[in-house]
Amino acid sequence: MMKYYVPAAFCGFLCFIVLTVQISMDQSTAWGPAFFCFLPMCFYFLGGIFHFMQSQIDALKKEISELKSSAQEK
Repeated sequence: MMKYYVPAAFCGFLCFIVLTVQISMDQSTAWGPAFFCFLPMCFYFLGGIFHFMQSQIDALKKEISELKSSAQEK
């Protein structure tokens, strides 16, 4: 489950680095902080969607294997 959120953590780390550099060098623009702070949210929500889709795929695989085993028994 953790593998779905690695992109969000990586993006958050990159955004943290950029924000730190911008604040320390006093070169921040008006759009910069908002962009870099909200960018990880995209990856977080995509991670949730991918996790939900993967659980559905796993359930369907399980159902298919059960149907195959019951068909072979008949």
